[in-house]
Amino acid sequence: MSNVFRVYRLILYVALGVLISCEDKAPDLGEFSGKETVYLFEGESIFATTGSVLFQEKKDGSLLATIKLKNTTEGVSHAAIIYFGSTDDPGDVALTLEPVAGGTGESSTQFSALADATPINFDELLIFDGHIIIHQGDSGNGPVLASTDIGQNSANNANIN
Repeated sequence: MSNVFRVYRLILYVALGVLISCEDKAPDLGEFSGKETVYLFEGESIFATTGSVLFQEKKDGSLLATIKLKNTTEGVSHAAIIYFGSTDDPGDVALTLEPVAGGTGESSTQFSALADATPINFDELLIFDGHIIIHQGDSGNGPVLASTDIGQNSANNANIN
């Protein structure tokens, strides 16, 4: 019987040792703060372009916008523009993002201010009155491939912060 207790005691000590050695460390986020939010694009008219834009806050306070789309056109660059207002009541250009590469459907833009030099941070982005349009072609005048409301206008905001 004493051998059984020794085995149980050994198992208990090993388990306690493992628990004690496991610390609650936050994962290393590298250059990011951990605050992020996702907005989903909806295809427009005849285009079946869908996808998302992920906004991440960097530790320096700047934002990284990463767009990933499906059904883009190989060899064509697609303009990605943040506008003031909602998709139902569009306003002027707030910021031009890096174009989406048609072959990959991806784009990344780091920024900390709008086109008019107005600073913007992550918390302000969450209440921003805006939307994003992805245009067919590299000018902001082409047909709309996909769009999404962002900030206060979004019904599909998946805030992950």
